[in-house]
Amino acid sequence: MKAPLVPVEESKAIAIRVDRLLADLGRPKPPISLAQVRAVQKLDVRYYSVGNPDFMDRLAHKMRIAGKVITEPWRLVEAVKQMDLKALLLPDAKRILIDDDLHDIKKRWAEAHEITHDLLDWHKDFMYGDAEVTLLPSCEAMIEAEANLGAGLILFPGYYINDYLSGKDPLMSLAMKLADDSGNSISSAGWRIAEHSDRPTFFMICEPG
Repeated sequence: MKAPLVPVEESKAIAIRVDRLLADLGRPKPPISLAQVRAVQKLDVRYYSVGNPDFMDRLAHKMRIAGKVITEPWRLVEAVKQMDLKALLLPDAKRILIDDDLHDIKKRWAEAHEITHDLLDWHKDFMYGDAEVTLLPSCEAMIEAEANLGAGLILFPGYYINDYLSGKDPLMSLAMKLADDSGNSISSAGWRIAEHSDRPTFFMICEPG
């Protein structure tokens, strides 16, 4: 399914919430410390591996995924594998879980994505996927699109990106430099440039052959 565009009003609301969050930190320049961002939100982060039964045993204690309470480690492993989860937010525990096998750069995006889920109050009713409306693919796609938009705004804040891109052509070389300067992936930098550009800009990500 093609990722939907976040409507203008929702985009503005997300931008306002992210700006307030970063304002609490003094509007820092990238690389953004996600540990400091999480501290404002009172969020914890842990890294999981389906190959670590001890960790899964501790984690599975009354954990909820897709509206179901999971108390047995093997069921948790099964749920993570079936859903191909790379990161998730546990709202009740105020904890973010990230697949430890992800590349460190991708972990940053995953963490910012889950921080956004926590930041947007209207996401809390949709985090477990057990309501009828949340079963609609279009609903899930929009929720994830909003979280991706927020992640981009956290990692590449508007007050920073405006000056950084001013007067520069939206080229791949610029995306590579922005990625290096901000401590983020080239793909996330490219998407942020495309979102911000005031001219038609195309950014393509290809799977390795």
